Parts: sequence; C-alpha cells; structure tokens
Amino acid sequence: MRPSSKLPDYKYEDLSGRESLICILQGAGLMTVFGYFFYKSVYAVLFLLPLVYPYYKYRTAQINGKRRKKLVYDFKEAVKFVSYSLEAGYSLENAFVNSIEEMGRLYKEETDILAELRAIRAGLDNNRTLSSLLQNLAMRSGEEDISNLVMILSTGKKMGGNMKETIHNYLEIMEEKTALEMEIDMALSSRRYELKIMSVIPFLIILYVDVSNRGLLDPLYHNPVGIVIMTVMLGVYCLAIIIAEKIMKQM
Repeated sequence: MRPSSKLPDYKYEDLSGRESLICILQGAGLMTVFGYFFYKSVYAVLFLLPLVYPYYKYRTAQINGKRRKKLVYDFKEAVKFVSYSLEAGYSLENAFVNSIEEMGRLYKEETDILAELRAIRAGLDNNRTLSSLLQNLAMRSGEEDISNLVMILSTGKKMGGNMKETIHNYLEIMEEKTALEMEIDMALSSRRYELKIMSVIPFLIILYVDVSNRGLLDPLYHNPVGIVIMTVMLGVYCLAIIIAEKIMKQM
C-alpha cells in the first residue's frame, strides 16, 4: 500500500501526465510494430493493445529508477555542502538548512532534492528532529545510500561522535562507490547499445525478406498454423529481451 504523504514516495510515485502519455504512445506504437511484422493484421494490433499496460508499468519502474538514482546523486551533493558548513562551525541542523541556498545555485530549476531540503527546513521550524526528517526521506526513497547516512548520523548524535569526521568518511566511501558505478556503467554502455541493435535486427530481417522476396512469407500470415508459429516467435523474442535486460541489471 502506498504511504500517504505530501512528499513523493519514490518507490511508488506515478508518472506525470506528459510522461504517462509518452509511455502509452510508445507502447501503442510497439504493439503496432508487433501487429504488422508478426501478423500483418489490424485485428492483431487491437488484440495486442492490452499489453500496453505491462509496458507502461515497466517504463514507470524504469523512469522512477532513474529518478531515485538522481535523488541519491543530488543528496550526496547536498551532503557535501553540509560538510562544508560543519567545517565553518554550523550545527548539523543549520548545515542542512544552509545547503538549500547552495543547492539552489547548483540547480536553477526545481528538483526533488530542493523540495526535500525545504521540507527538512520546514520540519525543523516545526520542532521535528533532523533524524526523523531524514528517516522519512530514507523510507520514501528506498535507497540504501540515504538510509546508511541516516543511520550513521542518528548513531553518531546518540553516541556524541564527531559529525564532521563522520560525514567526511561517508563522503569518501560514496565517492569511491560512485567512481566504481561509473566504471561499470561505461563498461556496460557498449553492451546496452548492442542489445538495442540486436532487438531491432529481427524486424529488419523480416522487412528485408518481405521486400526482396514478395510473397515468400505469406504462408506465415492469415492462417492458423502461421499465426501459431509467429506467436511463438513473438514470445521467444519478448522472452529473449526480458532475459537480456535482467542480465544487464545483474552485471
């Protein structure tokens, strides 16, 4: 069940109207391509249209994943400014408040992290603790990097630890992790490009054969046996793409 909150729950957040429309149109376009290449039938397109919904859910998860990734990156940047403020003698709470102005200079337009920092400031003005506000952000983000910092800060304050050193160590670890993730992304970028090319090749082959040898593929269309064969091919194609995507995520 989606938690009720004025601030977004990044694990469940819906797409904007524009994003939803784009995803629906993309899904409808994809089903049209499937209907033409695998069945050459308008009725097949209509039959495949319900598959737009799982495509929409897939794209929603993908877009929200990118949004959470950006939130984590921006949160790390905000923590850097918090660290600078601590070095200048600010308290931890005031350091987070001060980071709003610095992040505002970094981002000229509204972003999730600016909204979150303003919510933290508003919460502090209402006598809520910084730990509870950060824990709320960690819960809604569902991201380990944010949760780890919240746990570190909460433990550090209870134990009376050195916040400047604690955050400095956290940032060093995050910088190393970010550098490693960038190396992995660069190594996988060519594989992702190859996957995109491979996903298009079957359609190019069908198109080439259909254009260069008129009528050669006709036995595969508009008859029960051909429909079964093409449906199996479509299923194998979709399964191959799903498996390839999962392998890429695990690498």
